[in-house]
Amino acid sequence: MDSKSWKSYSEAWLKAAAKRVPKTLSASSLKAYTSYVANFTGWLGKDAELALGNFTGDMLQNWYLSGIEEGLKPTTMNIAASTISTIFERARDEGYATRNPVNLISRELNNSNTRDSYTPAEVERLLSYLRASTERWDWLTVTLLGLCTSQRLTDCANALRTQIVVQPGTWIWEMQQGKTKKKMRIPIVGPLASHLKELWQEPTDRQTTQQVGIDAVGLVHDAGARLAVNGFDPHLSSQAL
Repeated sequence: MDSKSWKSYSEAWLKAAAKRVPKTLSASSLKAYTSYVANFTGWLGKDAELALGNFTGDMLQNWYLSGIEEGLKPTTMNIAASTISTIFERARDEGYATRNPVNLISRELNNSNTRDSYTPAEVERLLSYLRASTERWDWLTVTLLGLCTSQRLTDCANALRTQIVVQPGTWIWEMQQGKTKKKMRIPIVGPLASHLKELWQEPTDRQTTQQVGIDAVGLVHDAGARLAVNGFDPHLSSQAL
């Protein structure tokens, strides 16, 4: 069997993954893969030069548990292990390993972040809070997008006005999911449509410019602007809908 070290093989795997961006892989996914590989390689130290066929289940289990002991959540380590597993699976298919040692990890479950579904009353209370101040309308836009379309937080935060197609009797959000690259055409229902119409109405007392109109909450009205506040970073919050 041919031999390759973890370090050289994982580096080559990441380079191949980088060539898939942005056509079939998002930049954020590549960043995550790179982080997980760096974590494992760093933990291995000199053992990163071991041949792929010499890795054992015990080694992978120790890496997994050390991450949790250092404060990483089991969910994070499970995702990292899935990335490492993908690399070993490919190495096995290419003849550089006889098995995938990640399959021998005894994984821990983390239910601490599991939440019950929001009740209609809770949803209404959340929306009422966001509507109460125009300073919160960036979050209101993103929240309504998530609530009415079931798309990921990052996709909602990166939505563009040009993606909203107005047709007789209906509005459509034509978008491409950042993670899966799947193209979607999603009808926009009442609460979200009403909110967007209010955002896009011509300002009256608000200050404007000839090229771009900016309302009191910083929403940019040019054709290529995000629906949410300009510069809005979804990673500033751990909330999810």
